[in-house]
Amino acid sequence: MSAFSFQNSGFCQVETTPSAKITLSGVQESLLQEAEKNIIRYREHFFGREHQNYLALQSPFGPVSISVVEEDHENNLFVIIRTSQGTEFLVVNAASIHNPWFRKCLSLPLTINAVMRQAKPGFLNSVRLNLCKNPILPNALLETEERQIIRSYKFGVCYLGPGQSNEEQMFSTTWEQTSPAFSGFLKFLGETIRLKSWKGYRAGLDVISR
Repeated sequence: MSAFSFQNSGFCQVETTPSAKITLSGVQESLLQEAEKNIIRYREHFFGREHQNYLALQSPFGPVSISVVEEDHENNLFVIIRTSQGTEFLVVNAASIHNPWFRKCLSLPLTINAVMRQAKPGFLNSVRLNLCKNPILPNALLETEERQIIRSYKFGVCYLGPGQSNEEQMFSTTWEQTSPAFSGFLKFLGETIRLKSWKGYRAGLDVISR
């Protein structure tokens, strides 16, 4: 979705058509896909299932949250590590994690420290992780990750005419004063719609004043 405005002729917006394509750079696309994968993984493998969430308010990476769940069939543990630097998904074979003999005798589960030593050695040395059993935390973690995904874009397109050199002149340009090339570019982007009295999606723009 793109939008542009003209002070004298009223606001307009451009509704993207199926033929208009936006190309992301390889890095942007990779980051977007990886973030989507992390959300899908938490929703499908963690959310709504019994799993553990651990928190640390202070670490070399800032606040940390770690989610751990047992995979059903292959004796694996799924681990999601969240820091201010991003989210990482790891798969660890439970049989490869050292569990002291006395814990085995007492049928005690693996500790989070043992899991992390195998999953990401040295990552959280001397950092105390606390198990959080607050029932609202899974929803909060899912919502936090979903907010990181950009699912749509809104941007402005303005016309700077011959002899114009500042923002005030640019916004005083009427639709009739723009060039054929500018009109053709907007048609390439999509369908132009005059926003005054417009009843559909308005992208937060003024549909009342000129």
